[in-house]
Amino acid sequence: MGTFLGLFIYTAPQGVYVLGNTILVFMEVATGLAFIFGILFTPRAWCTVCPMGFTTGNLRTLLERKGKNGKGA
Repeated sequence: MGTFLGLFIYTAPQGVYVLGNTILVFMEVATGLAFIFGILFTPRAWCTVCPMGFTTGNLRTLLERKGKNGKGA
């Protein structure tokens, strides 16, 4: 999904309207995928591939490693 968003921003001319439209399309695609995953697999299947969940998981892992190394969190 990040590649999808990056391509939209890179190929589109600069402007607030274009950026807003890009975010809207990104949200519509993500919602569509969430519905498809929810119907085909389980209601929360999208959460495993969602960019927000992915980033949260990475941050949690990073903070846990930092705490185990004795540097504190």
